[in-house]
Amino acid sequence: MGGRRGREEEEEEEEEEEEEEEEQQQQQQQQQQQQQQQQQEQEKQEEEEKFIRDRLSSKKKERLGAKRLKETFK
Repeated sequence: MGGRRGREEEEEEEEEEEEEEEEQQQQQQQQQQQQQQQQQEQEKQEEEEKFIRDRLSSKKKERLGAKRLKETFK
């Protein structure tokens, strides 16, 4: 009887350890997904900011060009 009881306890412990490992793996996967999402969001935001800066600089160049044209034809 005693030997059988010990084996059942060992099996239960093994199952608990496996469940803990699975939980840890799931948590790691979630963390990786969150990091990827954050990185993608950051890249998207940087692209948008770059686009806005480029647009602003091209608008500024257009205004300067128009101003120069006006002064040229005065």
